[in-house]
Amino acid sequence: MLKLYIDGYQSKLRRSRALEQATRSHIEVIWLCQGARPSDKTIIDFRQNHLTALQNVNRALLQVCRELALIGGRRVAVDETLLKACANRSVHTTGNLTRELVRLETQIQAYFEALEGTLSDPVLVLPR
Repeated sequence: MLKLYIDGYQSKLRRSRALEQATRSHIEVIWLCQGARPSDKTIIDFRQNHLTALQNVNRALLQVCRELALIGGRRVAVDETLLKACANRSVHTTGNLTRELVRLETQIQAYFEALEGTLSDPVLVLPR
């Protein structure tokens, strides 16, 4: 099953039904599975029952690829995901985040100062 999973990942076959069909039609998958034809339910159960082991195999594969300098680790690739760009002025840059953190720190400090000054006052006005 692990061979089927890895071959499916390489062939971009993610769905269990597509993997099941590959065990019936692709000669290399039939050879890898040694003629076994697991059902889609069996493939789903394998993924669910061995999720941590599959994650460890993927981590080990990435480590081997890094050691062999097949990947550099500088770029991230995302499969089958729609990403939208954000081009507004409130983009979170390092400078913007630093200013926001300073602003939040001053608000927190002002809040605690207001708490100290109004311990006996029942109405507390929070700074903006």
